[in-house]
Amino acid sequence: MNPEDPNTWHTIADHPTLKAGQFDPSWYDGDASSDLGMLRNAAIGFLSRYSESKCELCLLDDCTMFVSVESKNSFRCVVYPAKADDGTPEYFVDIEGNNEELHFLSVNAFIEYVNCLNFR
Repeated sequence: MNPEDPNTWHTIADHPTLKAGQFDPSWYDGDASSDLGMLRNAAIGFLSRYSESKCELCLLDDCTMFVSVESKNSFRCVVYPAKADDGTPEYFVDIEGNNEELHFLSVNAFIEYVNCLNFR
């Protein structure tokens, strides 16, 4: 897995943070495969719109995973897989310099929000 290429994100067991691909699914709180798929879709969607940006899959030692997004124009955010109160999958997005708690049900909604920030 290349953490900077979302097309290679198939299982978190392959993430370089984990030694020799060792991963016990019980370490992850939730559905790792589904959450990774959400993050992969977010990164691919964002990069298809903003091709000069960088998206990196980050995996902490407690198996928290998120995508760090950075543009050539210094736009930075972090995208986490999350669940709405009713259990619907959503994206929690923390945009640097924005104090709002942002939740999006789709990648397109997230990208439209970024467009409204006049990010190019």
